Amino acid sequence: MSTEMKTDSGQTTNRPEDMSTKNSLLILAGIFITSAVAMFYVYLMFPELDESEKEHLRIPWDIEDAKLLGLVLDRYKDRYYFEVMFGIILR
Repeated sequence: MSTEMKTDSGQTTNRPEDMSTKNSLLILAGIFITSAVAMFYVYLMFPELDESEKEHLRIPWDIEDAKLLGLVLDRYKDRYYFEVMFGIILR
Protein backbone atom coordinates (compact mmCIF):
# COMPACT_ATOMS: atom_id res chain seq x y z
CA MET A 1 0.00 0.00 0.00
CA SER A 2 1.51 3.31 -1.08
CA THR A 3 1.83 6.24 1.31
CA GLU A 4 1.28 8.73 -1.47
CA MET A 5 -1.92 9.71 -3.25
CA LYS A 6 -2.50 11.64 -6.43
CA THR A 7 -4.39 14.91 -6.49
CA ASP A 8 -6.65 16.09 -9.29
CA SER A 9 -3.72 17.95 -10.85
CA GLY A 10 -1.62 14.76 -10.95
CA GLN A 11 0.78 15.71 -8.14
CA THR A 12 1.58 13.18 -5.44
CA THR A 13 1.17 14.07 -1.76
CA ASN A 14 1.45 12.24 1.53
CA ARG A 15 -1.76 11.10 3.15
CA PRO A 16 -2.96 13.03 6.21
CA GLU A 17 -2.72 9.89 8.36
CA ASP A 18 0.97 9.53 7.55
CA MET A 19 1.68 13.17 8.35
CA SER A 20 -0.14 12.82 11.65
CA THR A 21 1.95 9.76 12.55
CA LYS A 22 5.18 11.56 11.67
CA ASN A 23 4.18 14.58 13.75
CA SER A 24 3.26 12.36 16.69
CA LEU A 25 6.60 10.55 16.52
CA LEU A 26 8.50 13.84 16.32
CA ILE A 27 6.62 15.19 19.33
CA LEU A 28 7.27 11.97 21.27
CA ALA A 29 10.97 12.08 20.41
CA GLY A 30 11.13 15.74 21.45
CA ILE A 31 9.52 15.00 24.80
CA PHE A 32 11.88 12.07 25.41
CA ILE A 33 15.01 14.04 24.52
CA THR A 34 13.93 17.03 26.62
CA SER A 35 13.23 14.79 29.61
CA ALA A 36 16.56 12.99 29.23
CA VAL A 37 18.47 16.29 29.07
CA ALA A 38 16.60 17.64 32.11
CA MET A 39 17.32 14.52 34.16
CA PHE A 40 20.99 14.62 33.13
CA TYR A 41 21.10 18.25 34.30
CA VAL A 42 19.64 17.23 37.67
CA TYR A 43 22.28 14.47 37.89
CA LEU A 44 25.07 16.97 37.17
CA MET A 45 23.77 19.38 39.82
CA PHE A 46 23.43 16.59 42.41
CA PRO A 47 25.61 17.54 45.41
CA GLU A 48 27.98 15.07 47.01
CA LEU A 49 26.63 12.90 49.79
CA ASP A 50 28.48 11.90 52.94
CA GLU A 51 29.69 8.31 53.16
CA SER A 52 27.17 7.63 55.93
CA GLU A 53 24.37 8.89 53.66
CA LYS A 54 25.50 6.94 50.60
CA GLU A 55 25.08 3.59 52.33
CA HIS A 56 21.38 4.31 52.93
CA LEU A 57 20.69 5.57 49.41
CA ARG A 58 19.30 2.36 47.92
CA ILE A 59 15.99 0.58 47.42
CA PRO A 60 14.59 -0.22 50.87
CA TRP A 61 13.83 -3.90 51.49
CA ASP A 62 12.18 -3.49 54.89
CA ILE A 63 10.65 -0.78 57.03
CA GLU A 64 13.94 -0.02 58.80
CA ASP A 65 15.71 0.65 55.47
CA ALA A 66 12.80 2.90 54.45
CA LYS A 67 13.08 4.89 57.69
CA LEU A 68 16.83 5.38 57.23
CA LEU A 69 16.33 6.44 53.60
CA GLY A 70 13.64 8.87 54.75
CA LEU A 71 16.04 10.44 57.24
CA VAL A 72 18.74 10.86 54.59
CA LEU A 73 16.28 12.39 52.14
CA ASP A 74 14.89 14.71 54.83
CA ARG A 75 18.40 15.99 55.66
CA TYR A 76 19.16 16.35 51.97
CA LYS A 77 15.93 18.29 51.42
CA ASP A 78 16.80 20.67 54.25
CA ARG A 79 20.30 21.35 52.89
CA TYR A 80 19.46 21.47 49.15
CA TYR A 81 15.84 22.60 49.04
CA PHE A 82 15.88 24.17 45.57
CA GLU A 83 17.66 21.21 43.96
CA VAL A 84 15.09 18.83 45.44
CA MET A 85 12.16 20.98 44.32
CA PHE A 86 13.64 21.31 40.82
CA GLY A 87 14.01 17.54 40.61
CA ILE A 88 10.42 17.02 41.75
CA ILE A 89 9.13 19.54 39.22
CA LEU A 90 11.08 17.86 36.41
CA ARG A 91 9.91 14.44 37.41
